[in-house]
Amino acid sequence: MAVVFGKPSSAMSKEISDGEKKREEEQAVELGKEGLEQLSTTLEKAMKENEHPIPESILTSLPVPDIKKVPSIPLFTSRVSPSSNSLDLAVVPDSVKGFSTEDTEAIVELLRKDAKVTASPFPIDLTHIDSKFVLAAVGIDTTPLTKEQRLYMPILEEIVSREVSCCLCVYHSVYNNSSPALL
Repeated sequence: MAVVFGKPSSAMSKEISDGEKKREEEQAVELGKEGLEQLSTTLEKAMKENEHPIPESILTSLPVPDIKKVPSIPLFTSRVSPSSNSLDLAVVPDSVKGFSTEDTEAIVELLRKDAKVTASPFPIDLTHIDSKFVLAAVGIDTTPLTKEQRLYMPILEEIVSREVSCCLCVYHSVYNNSSPALL
């Protein structure tokens, strides 16, 4: 479990905001009126081009493959069960698609071995997706949290996303027989 202590700073917020305003002003001066107008024209042109509807002939010319022939994205989900004295990590039954049993067990074992935590006070599901194009969606029941506690959710999200990148390095080491290295 990780505990992050932080104190919001109105002075830091103002400093960041003022710095951004200053940067924008300096960039506007550097570009000049002509440069800003040119960028504005380029942006408007691009937005207009992106708003054109795709011709029906293009959409209907694309073949629709047989769903049984479309390979699924390799994935599996592992679950960390709440525990106060150990990291209970296991693969969710029937969640493995496209990975061999040996590969799945090797990844879970490395996650267990290299975990930065030794226990979790709440259940966590980790879905491993072997893809270069990833969309991560997380659903968390926040009904038991107060409004003040909910303000800390972005910090939790940051911590979890950093752990995911750590898991990617473990995955890389399993498939390349190398020591973990950040990708």
